[in-house]
Amino acid sequence: AQPTEYPTQSLFHFIVTTGPNTMNWRIIRAIEQVFYHHPNAKVLVHSNTLVAAREKGLLTGLEIFTEVGYNLEVVPFKLLDLAAQCLQSTEAVNFFVNKSYA
Repeated sequence: AQPTEYPTQSLFHFIVTTGPNTMNWRIIRAIEQVFYHHPNAKVLVHSNTLVAAREKGLLTGLEIFTEVGYNLEVVPFKLLDLAAQCLQSTEAVNFFVNKSYA
């Protein structure tokens, strides 16, 4: 049997403002569900606290995903920059201006 072909990788974003010692099961399970339903997805976890923890050599609880081969990256963020990127999307602008996607 041929391996299943998956479409171009999907991109998912998470914003985490808690530190590694307060990462709870809900955050881990949410990311796990993305990879369960989209095994070739790329997940960007935007978190200044987790980036700082990794720089100090602390574990964040997310290492398991990269250890088993999933595409997960923890990146720092500036909230205003993320909002500006969001507003570059025509669908996002329509939603905020017209309160609908149509």
